[in-house]
Amino acid sequence: MSHPIIEDLNKRYTVKQYDANKRISADELTTILKALRLSASSINSQPWKFVVVESDEAKQRLHDSFANKHQFNQHHAKEASHTILFAYDPKFTKEKFVKRVDAEVSSGHLPEDMRENFMGAYAFAEANTDDNGNNAAWTKAQV
Repeated sequence: MSHPIIEDLNKRYTVKQYDANKRISADELTTILKALRLSASSINSQPWKFVVVESDEAKQRLHDSFANKHQFNQHHAKEASHTILFAYDPKFTKEKFVKRVDAEVSSGHLPEDMRENFMGAYAFAEANTDDNGNNAAWTKAQV
């Protein structure tokens, strides 16, 4: 199969070492973050946060978090120009979903006349929420 996405995926590799002198450009980082923000999730919940680690101080804190474990990854924390941490929301509430849906209406991605109907989609989150309001397994799967 010949398609640009497939060609790119065939060329992918796992980085074993970073060149600390090379940096991801601001434009490239913007594109990466936009792609992450636009990623699909169940009911378009987007129950995530992305933390960009870029400063030397933040890289050192990330490096130190590997103390006595995962030593094979410690050097990456300082050498990569950027590291993006993916965090999930363990308590994705209906109120948070309302904000998400309202943002979709405001941006024009969801027609306003479909808003109330779309709110019913929160049932997917409710079905995966325990009595303490925890739906971490579901939101983690979205990330």
